[in-house]
Amino acid sequence: DDDSRSLTTTGGLGFFGGPGSNYALHGIATMAEKISNGEFKTGMTTALGWFMHKYAVGIYADSPNDRDLSNDNLIDDKNPDAGRPPVASVENYRGEGLIDTYTVVYSRERTPVKTIVLGTATNGARFVANTDGEDEVFEQFLNHNQIGKQVLVEPGPNNTNIARLQNN
Repeated sequence: DDDSRSLTTTGGLGFFGGPGSNYALHGIATMAEKISNGEFKTGMTTALGWFMHKYAVGIYADSPNDRDLSNDNLIDDKNPDAGRPPVASVENYRGEGLIDTYTVVYSRERTPVKTIVLGTATNGARFVANTDGEDEVFEQFLNHNQIGKQVLVEPGPNNTNIARLQNN
């Protein structure tokens, strides 16, 4: 709290006009300016793709790297499918599951209207579900960490799933 330095080069604003509004380039340009005027010797910038399925990191410095990076891509070329395989998803799921992550959506009046839950079904498939709009449900999601908690999922209206917390 007593450090006067800025945490980020863009001030930490969550969207700064939105991910499609060139947010990442503003951070890179500010970082390059701070390095070139001697304020920083090194810096790191990060960015997310439009739908958060791509992530980028840039490392910058006031002097060139002494390591040859020209062949680093060959490691990726040898194993292009590195990492875990895609996980299957299920649209109309009925059964138990575990919450992997969630977000509470608010109305323009700043009241919660639904919680969107992403979870894993008992068969390992992923599902997306909403909660019903009851105040006690919002209280649980807003005031207590629900990641890893068990939910019962049932198909709901308009091709959606409804998730209900279990054992709370």
